[in-house]
Amino acid sequence: MAVNTAYTLVLFVDDKKDNGDLESIDMVPSFWLKYDEEDDCLKCPCYDNVTIKNKEIFSNAVRNLQPPPTTWSFHRVEIRGYSNTYAIGLQRLDKLQVKRFAFTTDDTDNDEEKQKSIEKRYRLKGSKTSGKKVEKLLSECQKHFVEKTNDSNEVQSKDVQPMKPKNKDNFAEIIDGKIICIIIISINKMQTAVLDRFNKLSHQVGTLQSEILKIKAEIQQSKNSMPAQHSLANLDGIYQIEGYDIAFENLSDFEKFDKDLKNNAELRQKCISIMYPCLNLSAKPMESILKIAKKFLKKEVLEFYTAIKERKGKKIFKTTSFYSCLYDVIISEFAKTSSHKINENQFQKDIGKMINNSKDWDGGRKDRDSKEKPQQNEDSTRNKRTISSSSSSDKE
Repeated sequence: MAVNTAYTLVLFVDDKKDNGDLESIDMVPSFWLKYDEEDDCLKCPCYDNVTIKNKEIFSNAVRNLQPPPTTWSFHRVEIRGYSNTYAIGLQRLDKLQVKRFAFTTDDTDNDEEKQKSIEKRYRLKGSKTSGKKVEKLLSECQKHFVEKTNDSNEVQSKDVQPMKPKNKDNFAEIIDGKIICIIIISINKMQTAVLDRFNKLSHQVGTLQSEILKIKAEIQQSKNSMPAQHSLANLDGIYQIEGYDIAFENLSDFEKFDKDLKNNAELRQKCISIMYPCLNLSAKPMESILKIAKKFLKKEVLEFYTAIKERKGKKIFKTTSFYSCLYDVIISEFAKTSSHKINENQFQKDIGKMINNSKDWDGGRKDRDSKEKPQQNEDSTRNKRTISSSSSSDKE
């Protein structure tokens, strides 16, 4: 399981041995850990000299899931826990001050079994990788050997007589000392080249893996912070909440909803889940406020409210639970942007503009203009009659 987690909590065994009772425990990216077949143990790269600069390099590489410097040596370690995120890893490091293992935030009885199981996975993974490298190396050696043996002028001396093998499987009987030397030299050259390519490839894979882990962590964080939305939308894409008819056209219906919103956490979460799809963080907050308000309220309700100031015959919108809910969503989400941050004062001004402009919603401006036009025509006719009467009087 830990092989697939972002971080692993390890005990540096060599440090423990050197310092007696002092245990050096830290968090490292899981892909740093390698199984050493020769020493039959897990190892992790780390600096040898304890300096402020080395500590900073170590801390930054761990936090950002970057590969370690190639100059660091490998140290023996034991697995004591794991974590998918850096923050949780820090919490579990604190737990290791009093506990032996920290695979989860809860105490369990099978932590020792988990440790053995995880180390076994690393052992099998290391053996499998080493086997493939050896198999590839032998294949290249055999190919190289065939090419060399075909060129008799390079590999055979006059004193060397070819030998017929007594057994086809007895490979050693068909090669002489010079060919063995050529094979050894070739193997050394190929080993150096293969190791060089492997180290470069390992660095590239490590970098790519760290980027993938960071992206996965960001996606998971976004999923956790974003409430479920689709379950509240009907087939027409219109969001509804069971028991309430939104957007509210009647003041009493909205006041009942607002009262329930104050005392019902589940209703508040549903309300927020409708607000999130309306957000446009690339535009000014006013656009999102207006879009959210139209999801929940009609102009017939907003005409009873002012934003924050008392006015005769008006209610204060700031005192509603809906205002509080809308405020939390807008302030928290736009705080993540660099160009459209909003404070409480600006939010209240935008609410005031929204309420004042609500009378123009749903064709309100067109209706008002159509009512004003006949009145203007009537006033114009009355003025013409007055002017005409004045002219007649002057002639007389």
